[in-house]
Amino acid sequence: MGVYDNDKLQFGIAESHEELIQVFSVSKDEWGKAMTPQGYLHHYTLEFERQREEGKNIKAFYIKDIESGVIVASCIVNPKPGFFKEADRSQAIASIPDPTSFGVKNVTGLHVEMVFVNKDYRGKGLGEAVVERSIEYVEKSLIDKELEASDVNAVDSFANMVKDSLGKVDSVLANYYLSKKYIWHLYSGVGDTFYSRFGFKKYPIPLYLMPFDSFTFMNETLDFLLKDSNKGQQSFPVVPGKLLQLLEAGNPQHQRIIESIYQSKELEIMMELNKTTFHLQLSGLLNSSSSLTNMNNILSYSKTHGGFGSSAAISEMAVFEDIEERSDTDSQTPTLRRKSSVMHSAVSKFAMKPDYLQFCNFAKGDTIIGRLKSELETLDEKKADTKSWNIQGAILTNELQRKSYYIIWQCLLGGSVFFILSMGEVSGDITGNGALSVLPFPNRRRGSSFTGLNDLGGINFQDLDILLSAAARVANLRQPLYSKAFFVSPNDLPTDIPVTVVHDYFMNYLSSKRTESSKPIEFHEDASKLCVLPMLKRFGDTSPTFDLDWIYSGMWSWA
Repeated sequence: MGVYDNDKLQFGIAESHEELIQVFSVSKDEWGKAMTPQGYLHHYTLEFERQREEGKNIKAFYIKDIESGVIVASCIVNPKPGFFKEADRSQAIASIPDPTSFGVKNVTGLHVEMVFVNKDYRGKGLGEAVVERSIEYVEKSLIDKELEASDVNAVDSFANMVKDSLGKVDSVLANYYLSKKYIWHLYSGVGDTFYSRFGFKKYPIPLYLMPFDSFTFMNETLDFLLKDSNKGQQSFPVVPGKLLQLLEAGNPQHQRIIESIYQSKELEIMMELNKTTFHLQLSGLLNSSSSLTNMNNILSYSKTHGGFGSSAAISEMAVFEDIEERSDTDSQTPTLRRKSSVMHSAVSKFAMKPDYLQFCNFAKGDTIIGRLKSELETLDEKKADTKSWNIQGAILTNELQRKSYYIIWQCLLGGSVFFILSMGEVSGDITGNGALSVLPFPNRRRGSSFTGLNDLGGINFQDLDILLSAAARVANLRQPLYSKAFFVSPNDLPTDIPVTVVHDYFMNYLSSKRTESSKPIEFHEDASKLCVLPMLKRFGDTSPTFDLDWIYSGMWSWA
């Protein structure tokens, strides 16, 4: 595919099974610690070949040392489904909406992954070279593919729009049109400096680092369920009205549940993409002025009683902050008019499409890691719990509130880090076939009209405790390399709970319950410090300065 650097190094694409083994061998010793280097090599080679056999245009690029014949640098470009919403700028230029901004369009996310350089060859610019050449090859191939598929007889075909009278392709026009069909993305583990030179723009996400001992709710019940997760929904002996079902890999009914969750998530993302307005005052910071530990006091105070209601959150300064003083007459008394807090979004939006098959691929890796770990002794001379690697999430049903909530998780980075992928509410028969019906609920006679408060909605943090306790218990049994803690991003938590409330729940409520020996919950506004940095790049553009909003950029889109 081309030779450079005095004919000592060669850029190429892995086609054969032997070449793929060499590509993954570059990173197996450092990234394969959680599942053994040989297990890592075997799993990812077979998984790559499986995707390619299914017709996926996944490419493994490499740089080879010609003298030794050894591949020393790797880069994989993996196409994944995504959504794109064109910005509607009609309000700024005309009263007629732009028809090109209607609806959400399917796009292809070009995911850059497995970028690695052999430790003996670092410091020579090979990482930059393999990424740059990979991007150039993919973009040229996609332009050629679009030209080949174009109908020359159609006036609005891609070829007729990008070629001049001499038949020469205008690369600027070609890149512009394809930037609406293909979007580069990655999750950097080395910060933004390296990838920004190729045109990648960072989208930092916040992340909570959650010690396992922060969630010890009903450990005995969870251990009982882990012994046989096929028993169905189990109740908590000391918490009436709660039913918990662990979701297991290999169970067809459980997989249908997870697949339906992915479909619901896709609908949720589509609705968010179609929103063109947002409320400025409702998009607050993560740090709120109150705490859940003082919630009873908050409810008893009002703005006139000098309690929390009149503090920083609802002060007179805050009330008048968005009020413009304006005089429409010559009167000495000005007229106060409140500024509008409703803003119109004039930025295009991008999101990864929830891909259930991709989740299954990662879950398969989890199962392999569990099997390999069961064959090895860990540092504390205890074998990892094989059963826990088959558990992918849980469904909690609150019979009194007539609501159900889900949580799903996975070990990423080769099984070294445990992540919460998503949490949210489900209702009714989420599978449509009776696999897990959360309705109808047992009929109970109301002893008091106060039980009607359950029908008003609200947040039940005990349910959140149970779900996160289940995740913490499974994570602890799996014994990931990054031990004693798991990660969760606010982007992946239930969308019906305000971000400020979630922050107080983690940092104040849960922190107040921990013991002196337990580690505190950590909050990182920029998760790039923990080697998690989402980044996007415009097709054919090497500048990282562009306007594009990446929604739902948490661990959900990574996995």
